[in-house]
Amino acid sequence: MTLVVLTEKGDQLKPFALANDSQAKKVSSSKWTAHSSILNEDLVLVCASGHLFSLDSPDVYDPKYKKWNIKDLPIMIDHFQYHISSSKNNRLFQQIKNEVQKADGVILATDPDQEGELIGRLILDKIPGGLKKLKYRLWNSSLTIGASKKAFNGLLDPKKNELLKISGESRQFADWLVGMNLTRMATIDLQNKGYSGVFSVGRVQTPLLTLIVANDQSIKDFKPQDYYQLEATTTIDGQKVQFLNSEKYFDQGKANDNLSGVVSGNLVRSNCLNVDKVQKKHVTTTAPKLFVLSDVQGLAAKKYGFSADKVMNLIESMYLQGFMSYTRPDSKYINVDEFNLLKGKLNEYQDLIDFHFNPVFLDPRSNFVKPAEKIDGHSALEPTEKLPKKSDLSDDEWKIYRLVVERVLLMFAPDFEYDETKIVAIDNNNNEYKKIGRVITAPGWRELTNSIPKENQLPNINKGDHFDASFGLLKKTTTIPKRITESSLIGKLLPKYNLGTQATRAGIIKELISSRKYIKINKNKELFPTNQGLIVYEFMKGTIYTKPLLTAEWDKDLVEISKGKKTESEFLTSIKNNINSILREYSERIPDISIPVPEKISINRQATNKDLICPKCKKGKLQLVFGKNKKKQEYKMYSCNRFPSCKFSIPGLFSGKTLSEEIVMQLIDNGITDPITFTNKRGSKYSAILKLENDKIVPEFVS
Repeated sequence: MTLVVLTEKGDQLKPFALANDSQAKKVSSSKWTAHSSILNEDLVLVCASGHLFSLDSPDVYDPKYKKWNIKDLPIMIDHFQYHISSSKNNRLFQQIKNEVQKADGVILATDPDQEGELIGRLILDKIPGGLKKLKYRLWNSSLTIGASKKAFNGLLDPKKNELLKISGESRQFADWLVGMNLTRMATIDLQNKGYSGVFSVGRVQTPLLTLIVANDQSIKDFKPQDYYQLEATTTIDGQKVQFLNSEKYFDQGKANDNLSGVVSGNLVRSNCLNVDKVQKKHVTTTAPKLFVLSDVQGLAAKKYGFSADKVMNLIESMYLQGFMSYTRPDSKYINVDEFNLLKGKLNEYQDLIDFHFNPVFLDPRSNFVKPAEKIDGHSALEPTEKLPKKSDLSDDEWKIYRLVVERVLLMFAPDFEYDETKIVAIDNNNNEYKKIGRVITAPGWRELTNSIPKENQLPNINKGDHFDASFGLLKKTTTIPKRITESSLIGKLLPKYNLGTQATRAGIIKELISSRKYIKINKNKELFPTNQGLIVYEFMKGTIYTKPLLTAEWDKDLVEISKGKKTESEFLTSIKNNINSILREYSERIPDISIPVPEKISINRQATNKDLICPKCKKGKLQLVFGKNKKKQEYKMYSCNRFPSCKFSIPGLFSGKTLSEEIVMQLIDNGITDPITFTNKRGSKYSAILKLENDKIVPEFVS
């Protein structure tokens, strides 16, 4: 019997083939053959390249949708259609199709997650009888030979993950519906107001944009305010101790009145500070939880300035090389077998990254380890048993590898321990004051990470003690909100609001910065909304898409679908109802936008008298382009008339001198001009020739 093993990427073919047969043969970059010693079957291993299929655009369903018209909304599809997205993908699909149709069965070995399930099952669905041949699901934790053998020895019933595919396609359909309807609505309405461009609205990207806008607005609106707190200062055993009342007074007059009352009340009696409570406890904290992808992305952004997308690609690269476990885990826990595997190589990991300490916790602890059946999806990020040499990895890969290994090793490190004393004292007017002291008793893992907090040791204080004290007002000032960074966004905020997934967050951030240009990022990795982003936000303000907590409910629904607790139909109905509601609302009112409509740039094009052939593409002709830019400044240039397919252009003005068609022709024909007289800023004349080098004008002075 012959089985087809369908992988998601070409890099997965080799480890899967060699795990079954040390003599496996590479047929091409997208196909291997092997005889499985595990299954005692012949295997043909073929790969996809991520998603081979894309959802059809609206005009495939109805040609009228080619033109964006508000009257044609909503666009509601009940049965979605797909197309192969490129000729390369078509070649891969045809190979998969041929092998599946010849084979007796299929092992689905795409990435072990929602997206992988969708990719693989969609391919098989497009092959007549393909899904009926699906016999096994491979669920691998890493791409080492050992892990791959274990996965092939434990092939799953594919029915177990069928709902995962439905959850994935539900997300895909919902994103299509939101994008195709609300992007068209926003773009049409905003263009009618005079704004230019396409204004994309998304189920996740718009709530994410909202977080950036809200943060920016809170910073712009911030006005520092002074406030006051009652403070009691006393000396105990020669040590000055300051107690603080928790109430904040933003009215200085009221603060002074309270202080006067306290002072006068304590003048008539001595021992004016009375210890009411003394609470002592010993605190033990274990090392931080193991990593999921967003944790590493957040830490790497903070420590190295890496983008989330870059970190994901680095980890993916190490996963495909067999050095790292599955890239996008769902859990911060590992199972007992994984713990024991890590423990067995503990010394090797320590030597590899030069991170030495005496391990004290060599048995699984519930902070880090759960039974395999209680871990949702994949275990936390961890190094595999295949250890790299430093030379095997790029410098950036090594930085990320070290972060992951260090976090795993801390699981075996001593706990951080300290004694905490909390004192509550009362003045003679019954105002309560607090003081907290901490004494470190075991630095533990914090010593290894250079993160030991400062100590604050208190003198011996007991309940019922009485002290004389002086009272005053401690003046403080409110602090400006911190600007959201890529680190805080992906490490804290997106997980907090459950926006996106481990797999999609980096891509969404990259799209908002690079493609949509709704967000910009400065050298400190701080995030700001652009005018284009503010326009989208203000247009959608008040809808569910600018309320992150509400849109996060949809992601919870997708999890419910994967568990069989909600249906795809119920989920998509709620999405469609929301779209219809917004379309009705916006048909009656279009929000005002505070961002002024930009003035149009004046552009004029004029054919030249001379036949100026474009020196770059050799097909187009140069034309004179002139007008005024956004700053009302006049400009003039010679540009290829095949723009934008050819982007050649040279300035029509150079150092204050107009370049005539004769001069431009010399540049094009000869690559150099005759000497030209220019005038500098001081009014002095000088001569120079102009050269055309790498499509740019370069002057050369003539003596």
